[in-house]
Amino acid sequence: MAAQIEELLTRYGDVVELWFDGAWDKDHPTRNWPFDPAWESGNAPGYSRGERGRWCELYQRIHELQPDCQVVMNSSSDRPGGVKYLPVDVRTSEHYHFVRHDRLHQVVPDTDWSDDQGGTVHLPIEFCTTLNPPWFWSAQGEYVHPSAGAIADWYRTARSLGGNFLLNAGPDSRGASPSTNE
Repeated sequence: MAAQIEELLTRYGDVVELWFDGAWDKDHPTRNWPFDPAWESGNAPGYSRGERGRWCELYQRIHELQPDCQVVMNSSSDRPGGVKYLPVDVRTSEHYHFVRHDRLHQVVPDTDWSDDQGGTVHLPIEFCTTLNPPWFWSAQGEYVHPSAGAIADWYRTARSLGGNFLLNAGPDSRGASPSTNE
């Protein structure tokens, strides 16, 4: 991965953002969705701060090559607005409210976080959601788009927390935006 990132950051001009998804692949030994809270207890070195993925080194290298690039690490759906591990430049929230195991996970509104050195870092939030139930295009065409009112509410919520709103519309196999009238 480091070699691919090095190529992206040195051969294609200015890069304004790198959005890392799937931190659980590095942190969860099963590489599956189920999350065991014991992994955050400190009993499993490397799981809570990204050591297995050499995150701190990668973050530093990204900024050596592209100083203005914003680095985002998806915090996972069950930690909306939380920080998976530092350093990052932006926090994420895939959902505004997420229910898992009969528990409502709400967006963490905090913008100031403590780093490993005891300092404070300001981390704005990016709300990211999708028009389609899956994030990517599907040949089955199962599209149930949210209403314009729902999208407007998502936008207003993001703005009320000083956040950016990223609305995904996964292109089809031709690169076009899929419609419900295909």
